[in-house]
Amino acid sequence: MLHYASWDRRSILLAAKVLSRDEREKWLAPLVKSESLSRMDKWMADWVIAGAPPDYFDYDDDIPF
Repeated sequence: MLHYASWDRRSILLAAKVLSRDEREKWLAPLVKSESLSRMDKWMADWVIAGAPPDYFDYDDDIPF
């Protein structure tokens, strides 16, 4: 995975959201422990392992968009 560009690596990490929790942990945990990934890649891998919590937007306000 390290031979990919940074945006490609992050896309692969984000795609791991579709895996079951057990598969995500088994696949991403060794990557997080490695020294080869950037801090951003490690943060994203940890975020995906945690279940990649969805963004919360308050749609009940009066701002039209």
